[in-house]
Amino acid sequence: MVFDDLFSIGHVVLGFVAAFIPFLRVASVMMFLLYELVEFMYRNRRGGVPEPVENFVGDVLEFFLGLGFGAVVWWSICPQ
Repeated sequence: MVFDDLFSIGHVVLGFVAAFIPFLRVASVMMFLLYELVEFMYRNRRGGVPEPVENFVGDVLEFFLGLGFGAVVWWSICPQ
């Protein structure tokens, strides 16, 4: 589910900021995906409340939404 919790805004902002760091753009995407994967596996391994797959996919979509919006803003400010 997209925008299902308060961290959703943070995912969008993080993606937006990542678009403005050209030399770290790929690294930030890989680090975010790794973080989300580890968080998903850790939550589902422990006895607590498991995270549904829909929330995992939603978090990744939120990040890429922010990344895409940031890239559009970046390319409109600094055309290639």
